[in-house]
Parts: sequence; structure tokens; C-alpha cells
Amino acid sequence: MKPLKTILRILKAVWSGSARLHFSQYGEDILLHKRFRKPSTGHFYVDIGAHHPYHLSNTAYLWSLGWSGVNVDASQAVIDAFKSARPDDLNIQAAIVSEAMSLSSSTIAFYSDKAIDNCATCDPVIAQERGLTNVTVVPCLTLREIVERANTRLTGKFGLLNIDIEGLDDEVIQSMDTWLQKPQIVMIEIYGEAIPDLLTTRTYRLLTESGYLFTERFGHTAVFELRAKETLQVT
Repeated sequence: MKPLKTILRILKAVWSGSARLHFSQYGEDILLHKRFRKPSTGHFYVDIGAHHPYHLSNTAYLWSLGWSGVNVDASQAVIDAFKSARPDDLNIQAAIVSEAMSLSSSTIAFYSDKAIDNCATCDPVIAQERGLTNVTVVPCLTLREIVERANTRLTGKFGLLNIDIEGLDDEVIQSMDTWLQKPQIVMIEIYGEAIPDLLTTRTYRLLTESGYLFTERFGHTAVFELRAKETLQVT
């Protein structure tokens, strides 16, 4: 197709009013648009491995609707970017680890290749596979502690938990049934070539046992939604 014809088609599509923009890597926030359409201050998000306030962000759309939340990343450069772009959020530099790991150490090695790196990880095996050579020692917290801070600082319902921490995702959600609130939607990375592969993972088992339904998949992001009969508030 000739370049001019291609440009005209693109412009025609934009002028139709049907084109949509999204921040997320795979369009995850298109689902969030369907679930949360109206501006609101009655929900909050928790973004673990937040990466960037806008680029490849699953929470930027919700923030644009008036939401506030907690953004956590092991990179100080990432947290500095969030403090500048989202000063009303709670922005924490830390690695999120399992309850068991937190008992043995208050810090952990963080592997990266650049200041803001979506391939960064605290998993040494994955770091070696990816050739990540920059190592820094960062503070670590549990996800339960983060949820407690969110409930202390923020009001409303726990709308979204987004987790992308490259290899340790399932470790940090083990204590979900003890959290003060359960999120309405969980977006979490699970690697697998096909949907049936995801159904055999520990992440799938942990979330379904906690009352969630696996409803969507966008790229590597699996979406779990709390069953209607479940309560958002843990008693």
C-alpha cells in the first residue's frame, strides 16, 4: 500500500472518533476502562514494580480518573519519577518479598541494566539469564505491609493490584487472605505459551483459592477478578 494512502486511512480512522489510546503495554487499561469508566476518588490502586508513571503503566488511566494509590519500585530513579508526576500518591522505594524472606533480611540485591529498567529483578537466576550486571542493595517489604499502608493513607475500595516484579510475583501474594482488603482486580504476570499452561501455575492456584476468577489475558498479564459473592473487606 502506498504511504499516502496509508496515512489517509489512519487519519480517517482517527477522525471517526473511534480510535482509543492506552498507556499499558498490552492494552490492559482497556479492561480497566470497561470496569471503571467514571472519574472517582472512591477507589485506590497498589502498583508493585511500578516502572514509570505513564509509559507501560497499568495505573496511569486510573490516575487520570482521579484515583490515588501506592507505587512501589526497587529503583530510586523510578520512585523519583513518580514523586514528580504523582506527588499525591504514596511512592515507596523497596523490593517486595515473601513473608518468609522478610523475616531473614531487611534488604535484598536488585539487578538492573539501567536506572529505569523493565527487565530489572531481584531474582539472581533471572538476572543472570538477562545479563544484568548492575547490582544495588535495596530495602525490602512485604505486600501485606504495603496494603496496610494503603489502607491507612487512602480511603475507599481497593480497586486494583498490579504486580510485575519479574519472577517473585507468586511469592508475595501468599498472605492475601490476611490483608485488610482484597483488591477487586489483580493484574499479574504469568508466563505460558497458552491459557492451559497458566491453569497449572502456583499463581493461578493461590488466586482462585482466595476467591478470584481468571477472566482475561493481555500478553503476559493475567487478570483475576474477585467473585461477586466475596467481600472486599477481610474480617
